[in-house]
This record gives sequence, structure tokens and C-alpha cells, in this order.
Amino acid sequence: MAQTREELLADRAALVAARTALLTGQQVKEYWRDGRRVVYQGSTPDALKAAIADIDVLVAGIDAAGANTPRPRYRALSVRFGGCR
Repeated sequence: MAQTREELLADRAALVAARTALLTGQQVKEYWRDGRRVVYQGSTPDALKAAIADIDVLVAGIDAAGANTPRPRYRALSVRFGGCR
């Protein structure tokens, strides 16, 4: 599904916020039971960094294509009318 530049930038901002929360320890969950500790982390900083880089590539492609200017899908056909020789 094609996304607009604005949607991609919003997704990028959400990923950056998730990475910041992860790096500051806000997304790490810790469980204690019977004296045992389990630490759960939903994603890794490397995975978030890769996702941000993917979105940056998509945004750069949109910018290079002309910032959402519509392009015709097909060229116009030239038609010649002339008599038979």
C-alpha cells in the first residue's frame, strides 16, 4: 500500500519516539515471581534503527520523484492520418 510523505513522516516520528522510550528504559518491562526476575523488551534498538532507515529511503524516493506530483501511467499515443500511397 502506497503511503503519502506525511504518513511516512508520522510513522518515522512514532518510531523515533519508541526508540527514545526504549533507550531510556521506559519500554522495558520487568516481572518478579518467586524471587526470579524476567526482563521483557518488545523490540531492539537495531530493529528500530533499521525501520527508521527504511522510512528515510522511502521519503527520499518520494522527494526525488517530485514530492507527490501525479505522473501519467502511460505515454500518449501519436496517431497519424494520411492517405495511402
